[in-house]
Amino acid sequence: MFFALNFFNILKRTEMAALVALLVVSLAAAAFVGTQNYVADAPVLSTPNAAALTFTYAFVIGCGPAFLLGAPLYSALHQCGWATWSAATALGVLPGMLFLLLDAERLFAQWFLVCGLAVALLTHAVYKRWQR
Repeated sequence: MFFALNFFNILKRTEMAALVALLVVSLAAAAFVGTQNYVADAPVLSTPNAAALTFTYAFVIGCGPAFLLGAPLYSALHQCGWATWSAATALGVLPGMLFLLLDAERLFAQWFLVCGLAVALLTHAVYKRWQR
């Protein structure tokens, strides 16, 4: 019983840290795409629309892997005492590596790899900061 209660407390903290990390990474992706759109010769969308669309996609698409895969696995690793930077790195690139098998052009898989890694490492950093 104690194991389950402790795990769910860790999971709650991990999901809050993942939410913070996902928001930060989504904002960074939006800023990157907005800047790329601003300097483009013939942008398809206005800069604010491109940034807003990128933020929305990054956040909505990132919620599934972050909350359904990353946070529970990280919580289990933390429960066992194995939550390290290398474990967070492995959890971060896992969805992108799986997506490489499905994405023929590798465009979205690159975004999954970079953003997933950033979210996982930032989640680990935020969780460790809150643990002090």
